[in-house]
Amino acid sequence: MQITDFKLERYFAAYEFKVRYLLSASDCEALTLAELLAMADPAALDLWRDLSLGYTESQGHPLLREEVARLYSGIAPDETLIAAPEELIFIAMNVLLAPGDHVIATFPGYQSLYEVAGALGVPEGTVKSRLSRAREAMRLRLLGLVEEGGAS
Repeated sequence: MQITDFKLERYFAAYEFKVRYLLSASDCEALTLAELLAMADPAALDLWRDLSLGYTESQGHPLLREEVARLYSGIAPDETLIAAPEELIFIAMNVLLAPGDHVIATFPGYQSLYEVAGALGVPEGTVKSRLSRAREAMRLRLLGLVEEGGAS
């Protein structure tokens, strides 16, 4: 499967940590480890002290999956999956999309929302494109009303 380069990711790879001011980041300013640990209760501090920086289970760390499952009724930890958004978009689209399907994706957003669909041969549209067409249709209708009734 050939996927077009993710332009935003290439941009960040080139400039994110090399410029004095970055006005295009979408993430919030991170906490330092000291700031994070200052908010931890004693049990969480023990978890941080014993934290291994190696790989964890492929579905995500069991404690994190338990916490995520607690946020939803009727979801068990073994029914949760922890992964980066780009990975899950790729997996979901490869599993769920079939010939004849159509994808509507938010824009701006993860470029993989429309690039993976396109690489799979599934036509994509974006919310931006639909909003753009709706605005243009409204503009033309309003323009027609002004021309019909004269300026008021």
